[in-house]
Amino acid sequence: LALGLLWLYQHFQQRYQFWAKLDVPYPEPAFPVGNVGDTLKPTIHFAYIIDRLYRELKHHGDYVGIYFFRDPVLLVLSPDFARTILVKDFNYFVDRGVYSNEAVDPLSANLFFMEGNRWRQLRAKLTPTFTSGKLKAMFHTIV
Repeated sequence: LALGLLWLYQHFQQRYQFWAKLDVPYPEPAFPVGNVGDTLKPTIHFAYIIDRLYRELKHHGDYVGIYFFRDPVLLVLSPDFARTILVKDFNYFVDRGVYSNEAVDPLSANLFFMEGNRWRQLRAKLTPTFTSGKLKAMFHTIV
């Protein structure tokens, strides 16, 4: 049992070097929860945890690395950098690794959660709808 726990701890410590090896700024993770220890509290929604991390880390630049338990996650802090990822370099960021189940939660069937070909098909359908000219025309209707 002790060897198993020691191996687990070493495994996590090795995983926690991911952002350091890439020279990405990151807050020090806590074993075994990484930077999201509050997720274990049922009274705090995950969105508030990410918001707290954003507010604490936004002075570090355009992005920082965090750990969701043992998994490294890039937290984008700059709207301009987010635009670069989602518009210019979207082909590199198709699969975001976020779980969604359309049967259980139909609202999860959106561009932020879909992956692969389903994402490409939906994006191809929606892109012509949101041109700058059409958004300007719809502005007064939306607001």
